[in-house]
Amino acid sequence: MKEKIEEQPKKGEKIKKEDKAKEKNESSKNLKKVDSAKKEEQNKSKEKSKKEEQNKSEEKAKKEEKNKSKETPKKDNKSEAKEQKKSENKIIQKKEIDLDAIKKEIKNNKKVKQNSEKKQLKYKEILKNILICISMLVYLIALIIGSKTMSTINYITELKILIMAEVVISLVIFEIAYSKDLFEIGLHGIELLTLSGLTILILDLFNKQNESLWLVFSIITGIILFYYLIKSAIIAIRRKKTTNNK
Repeated sequence: MKEKIEEQPKKGEKIKKEDKAKEKNESSKNLKKVDSAKKEEQNKSKEKSKKEEQNKSEEKAKKEEKNKSKETPKKDNKSEAKEQKKSENKIIQKKEIDLDAIKKEIKNNKKVKQNSEKKQLKYKEILKNILICISMLVYLIALIIGSKTMSTINYITELKILIMAEVVISLVIFEIAYSKDLFEIGLHGIELLTLSGLTILILDLFNKQNESLWLVFSIITGIILFYYLIKSAIIAIRRKKTTNNK
């Protein structure tokens, strides 16, 4: 019986020890849980503090940017105004350059047109003088042929008619030149009047039946050719000088 009684307390002690160990384990587990919970709370608090610090830093950065943006527009506006002025000045300079180039082109075109018109006038005047020279030579050839083919009376009467017509036409030309104040027209009148004087000379020689009539015809033709060649050369030189000066 005693042995049984001794064994029972031993068993109770073991049970107590086991319970104590369990309690310790549970308490240690609870402590660990509490520690982990505390650590989690600390981590969360740290994360919150970090987030708050980040938010504060972001807010500060935003405020600084706002302040900079408030300060910089004035500078930006000034710089923009300066750039706009520079761009406007460049545009104005380009427009002025374009206008100057256009003016130069217009002047050059006007000069080219004037030169072409003057050249045309020069060639017209030269051609006109050549035609007058040819007409005078044809006139003299007709007089030579008439002296051979026509009778003396008819030939003399026709020469007189031609002389009168030439004198009248030359007087009309002189009046036109005086009214319009044109020297060139008056020069044509002088030429026609000299032609009438030459026909008078031919008439006189024909009446006298002078043998030097043919010599006179040849001299007159040479004078007419020489005169109109010199005249056309003078016209060409004068027109060149006027174009070069302008």
